[in-house]
Amino acid sequence: MKARFLLFPIFSVSISSLYAQNTPSDFVNQLPKIFTAVCFAKNAEVQAYGEQIAAFSKKIQSKLDALSPLKTKVQSGMKINPNPNPNTSALESQLQKANKMISHADFSVKFDKALHSDAEKTMQQQMNENIKKQSAASDYKEMEKLIAEIKQIKNAYCQASTSHYLDLLIEQRSILEIDISYIVAAADLTQKINCNIFGYTYFPELSYENAYIRILDHLKYMTLLLTFCPGNE
Repeated sequence: MKARFLLFPIFSVSISSLYAQNTPSDFVNQLPKIFTAVCFAKNAEVQAYGEQIAAFSKKIQSKLDALSPLKTKVQSGMKINPNPNPNTSALESQLQKANKMISHADFSVKFDKALHSDAEKTMQQQMNENIKKQSAASDYKEMEKLIAEIKQIKNAYCQASTSHYLDLLIEQRSILEIDISYIVAAADLTQKINCNIFGYTYFPELSYENAYIRILDHLKYMTLLLTFCPGNE
């Protein structure tokens, strides 16, 4: 991946002016740490971490939902006849440069493969065999042994699968930390272009929409990490 620097003086949009308190940049800095102890954590710790992610996701979703009234207001103010001479060439040039700074890597396929790997197939086969043995078990000791075996199967699956998944999460987080200012800047430039052409009312907050969506996407995969947990008492 090519190095991408945060200095971007060519923008007429002032990124620092967009970043007041509780903006996408702040939320990225506040993201919960990635849960690396997923295979060894106790159930209570996993539950607490899941609740932390859920609360953070709810906060970001509420920020995203709050933009809907503004979007409606913007659309209601649209001119029937667009500006025939919008003079947006400078903004479009800056937008093109901003978009080049944003990573367009698609993590969805990578995460899907990490979640549904050969290790998962092996675990499922072993679990099915274990369940069959439990159905045929004739005494309590044999049943206890089979139940203990389930934990071993889940632990083996977790340790075989989480390393790659964690690497993807760390990579996604690193890219998000770099991208976030450019995502906001690109959305802000796009909004200014549309305001110039269609007479929209400009709302700085609407420039945060794409950034909130990217943060929620990362939180989704942080939540899915917990599906690897073997369930330690």
